[in-house]
Amino acid sequence: MKPPPDVRDRLLALASEGVTKEDAAAALGLEVRAVWRYLMWLRDAGAVHLEAAEDGPGIEWWANENQRNA
Repeated sequence: MKPPPDVRDRLLALASEGVTKEDAAAALGLEVRAVWRYLMWLRDAGAVHLEAAEDGPGIEWWANENQRNA
C-alpha cells in the first residue's frame, strides 16, 4: 500500500533517527501494521532498506542515501 506523501516524508525522516516501527507508529498516529505495510512499499520502491535486527527481534530500517522518488 502506497503511503500518503506526508506519511512517506515523515517515515523517511524517522528512518534517519533510528526509531522502531512501534515508535514510528506512535509518532504518526498509525497502527504498527500500517507502518509495516508502508515500509514494505518504500522498500520495494527503493527508498528504505530493511534488515533483521542484530540485537534482538524485529527489523532495522533506514532511508537509502540514493533514494528514488517513491
